[in-house]
Amino acid sequence: MLLESFDPTQIQDLDGARQAIVMLLNLVETLKTENQELREQVQRLRDEINRLKGEQGKPVIKPNK
Repeated sequence: MLLESFDPTQIQDLDGARQAIVMLLNLVETLKTENQELREQVQRLRDEINRLKGEQGKPVIKPNK
């Protein structure tokens, strides 16, 4: 992961702080994307389990026009 090479004690100036912030924001974005994908996968698996049990799945609600 990106944090393996991150050492906050090495931040000595504004440029170093900017680089650290950019690195951390990139990591947050990556983790957020991964988390969303995993949430969607969990929901698909829950829906599949319910379908296999013979229960109704999550209803598809169309947006208002």
